[in-house]
Amino acid sequence: MKQRLAYVGTLMTLTLAFACSPTKSTEGEPSNPASDGGGGGGGATDASGGGGTDASGAQGPLATSCSTGTLFAGNPLYDGQPNDRPAPGTGIHADPPLQWQNLVFVGNTLYTRDTGELWAVDTSAESPVENLVAGKNPAGADYSFAAGPCATARFGWIKGIAPLADGSLVVSDGLANAVLHVKDPTGPTCTVEYWAGNMTPATDLDPTAPPNAGDQDGPGASAKFSNPGPIVTDEAGNAYVYDSELGKIKKIANDADHTVSTLGGRKIDGPTAIRNMTRIGSKLYAIGDDSSQTWVLEIDTSNGAVRTVIQGGNDTFPPLDSASSLPLHGLTTDGTGLIVSGQGYVWYLTTSGQLTHIAGNGTRHIDFPTSGYDPKSSHPAKELELPGSVSAPDPAQVVGSFEFITYDKGALYVRGHGDGTAAFVERIACP
Repeated sequence: MKQRLAYVGTLMTLTLAFACSPTKSTEGEPSNPASDGGGGGGGATDASGGGGTDASGAQGPLATSCSTGTLFAGNPLYDGQPNDRPAPGTGIHADPPLQWQNLVFVGNTLYTRDTGELWAVDTSAESPVENLVAGKNPAGADYSFAAGPCATARFGWIKGIAPLADGSLVVSDGLANAVLHVKDPTGPTCTVEYWAGNMTPATDLDPTAPPNAGDQDGPGASAKFSNPGPIVTDEAGNAYVYDSELGKIKKIANDADHTVSTLGGRKIDGPTAIRNMTRIGSKLYAIGDDSSQTWVLEIDTSNGAVRTVIQGGNDTFPPLDSASSLPLHGLTTDGTGLIVSGQGYVWYLTTSGQLTHIAGNGTRHIDFPTSGYDPKSSHPAKELELPGSVSAPDPAQVVGSFEFITYDKGALYVRGHGDGTAAFVERIACP
C-alpha cells in the first residue's frame, strides 16, 4: 500500500468567521488555521475572464458536451514514496509525477503549483517538460517566505494562481497571508514582488500559527489577510481573492498601492467555505459547501451583490443521489457557462442553473488499477474514472478531495489523484 503525502503541522481547531462547522482536512494542504483546501486556480480564468479564451482573446467552443478523455500528464499508476517530486526538466509523463495542484493556462503555457513551488509547462513543445518557476518545498517543517528573484524567492503555501494581461501572475499564499506578483514567469527577469498582505520574509513559518493574520483593508503594504485562497483577475488588472478564514472576497485594485477592499463590505453567506472561483465578465462565480450542501454563487464585482445559481444536496447533481454526502469543489468556465466537478463527475452548468452531466462515471476508489480499467488509455468522456485523493484506506470510506480543473481551447483538464503521489491530469475533448 502506498503511503500518503504528509506535511508537518498540528491541526488547530478553529471556526471560520462565517462557518457553522469545520471543514475537512484533505491531501496536499497544510494544517493551518481555516485551511480552504487550496482552491483558486482550479477554475481560475485567464486575463480575459473566460476559461475558454487564450491570451489572444480567441474563444473556444462551449463545453456543453464532451467526447473523449486522454491522459495528458502525470502517472495515475505511480507507486513511489510520499515525498517523491520531479526535477526541473522532467517530461510530463515521466516519474515521479508533478502534483498538479491548480491548472492555469496563459496562452500555451500551463501553470501549476506543488505546495510552495510554482511550475510551468510549455504545452506547444514537441515533448513538453516541467520547469520550476519559483519557490522551494519545505524540508521538514522549514516553511519559507520571501520575495525577490525567482531563483531565491520562496512561498509558504500557494493557494491560488491567476494571470494578468501581460502574462505575469498573481499568487495567493495562504500560509504567509500574502498576495504576490510574479513578473516574467518564464523569462530571464523572473521576479516575485509583494502586492498585498504580509511583506516580512521568514524562514521558519509555522503552519499552525500563520504570521500577520488579520482583517485589514487599505493600501496593500498595510493590508492583512487570514488565509487567502482562490484568486481570479479581470481585464482591468484587479485581483479578487477569497479570504478563507474571514469568509470574505477581497478586491486588490490595480493602482499604485494595490489597495485592498472587501467586496460588498461583508462576509459571503451560505456555504461555510468557498473552494474555487472563476469569472465571466463582471461576475465572479464561486463554488462552496457546508456539511450537506453545495452552492454555486454569482457575485457582482461592481457592488458585491450575491445570487445563488444552484444550491442543494448531492441529489441536486444527478447522477449523484441523496446517499452521497460529499461536496463538490471543481469550478471553471468556457467563457459562457460554468463547469463543475466532484466525486468523479463533471457537469456543465449554465448561469441560469441548468445542469448537464458531461464527463466521468463517478467511480469511487482510492487507487488504480481497478477492474481492468486502463487509466493510460483513451475513454469516452462519460466512462472516465476521475478519482480524487482520499483520507481513508477503505474504498467505501472515500471522503473526497479538492478539485483542480480548467478549460482551454476546446478541452477540459481535470486533475486526478490516487493514493500516495500518483497525480495525473486528464485532457477531455469538449465537445
